[in-house]
Amino acid sequence: MTSQLLTATTATTDTRLIRVHGVFTTTVDSVYLDQITDSTYHRSFLGHVFGYASLRIESAGQNQSLERIDFIPHPEAVYQATLPT
Repeated sequence: MTSQLLTATTATTDTRLIRVHGVFTTTVDSVYLDQITDSTYHRSFLGHVFGYASLRIESAGQNQSLERIDFIPHPEAVYQATLPT
């Protein structure tokens, strides 16, 4: 689910979690799912109403650019994708 008004998009593939963000410049951050050691999400009252949450990810690498992702839509699906299989 994306919108033209959003400045950040998060996608989950079978191997990576990818975030693209920016207004005037574009930054792409990604982490391999097998490098994620722990993940949690927090949903506030407004997050329940509007369907978003904050996702916190700990990974086993040098890449900490995706340590926290705010206002992520469908957090349950993204959280489930980050869990080990």
